[in-house]
Amino acid sequence: MKIAEFSVKNSQFTFIIFCFVMALGIGSLLNMPRAEDPKFSPPGYNIVIVYPGAGPTEIENKITDKLEAKLGALENIDRIRSVSSSGFMILTIEFKHGENTEKKYEEVVREVNALRPELPQDIYRLTIQKFASSDVAILQAGLVSENASYADLRREAERLEENLERLPGIKGADTWGYPKREVRINLHLPKMAAEGLPVSLTVAGGLWFYGHGSEMRDPFFRLLKPKMEAANARYLGHVTRHDVPALYREHDVVCVLSRSQEPFAMVTMEAMASGCAVIASNRGGLPEACSTAGMMVDPDDFPGVVAALRSLVTDHELLKKQKMKAIDRAAYVPWTACAETLEGAVNS
Repeated sequence: MKIAEFSVKNSQFTFIIFCFVMALGIGSLLNMPRAEDPKFSPPGYNIVIVYPGAGPTEIENKITDKLEAKLGALENIDRIRSVSSSGFMILTIEFKHGENTEKKYEEVVREVNALRPELPQDIYRLTIQKFASSDVAILQAGLVSENASYADLRREAERLEENLERLPGIKGADTWGYPKREVRINLHLPKMAAEGLPVSLTVAGGLWFYGHGSEMRDPFFRLLKPKMEAANARYLGHVTRHDVPALYREHDVVCVLSRSQEPFAMVTMEAMASGCAVIASNRGGLPEACSTAGMMVDPDDFPGVVAALRSLVTDHELLKKQKMKAIDRAAYVPWTACAETLEGAVNS
């Protein structure tokens, strides 16, 4: 008997089956879980290591290569990727689909812990993160005000963050975008001199397009110069290349507290070649250029900057040692080799 013929002859039975299937579909539609990303845990992990003051080459030799060799011995690996940068490295290891997530996590943790004694002892942080499909940003919002300060906006954002994290179903909330709070420290040079600390402070640098002799056209220069003079410090503004060597020779310590990711530290190399002890930012290419010859600091860590300066001012043996290390470092990186490397990169 054909299905169509059976359905016509047994219409009531067919109607009941049709209603049952329809009810089943509607129930499934209403109760089916819905999410931006289905919740599952793939067998993949990120190993993040923070090593302040180290350059990409140093991190690769001391950490990345060893970690890749250790984890590469595990079974059923799909792929391993790593990135070595200034001050940190990230290694991503993914296992083949179907592997037990928890078991592989335990294996990764075991291998990393076994390798830990061979890694540098002054590593700041080592974390192992699991892959999770739920780690996505569901909602992004911004706070805007015409008259509120950044501090007020930050307080309101943090209060909103706390309230959102209390809601059921919220995995986490985070705030970003506001500038970090800064503490500006002025050295009281007359008081330091009265205490027997023969210190003089010179601040050089400015917007080059105002030119030497036209610094007063720079609003920032006009604002800062009286404050520097009140502290018995010199603020030179933009310095021409002709005057730079003499400026280095007049000083014992050079601070390069750049907040940007400078690819090459020309100022620090010139200062070290001039026999100056160097305090430099731990960002960009500065750590790699200075190596162990410079004292690396976080440019936003003002107590740390002051502590580094104080140590060189009060400890003459340390100052002498750092100046000798600077000269040795500058001799190790000759200008001719740098120029030839740059020329080869440009011509390739």
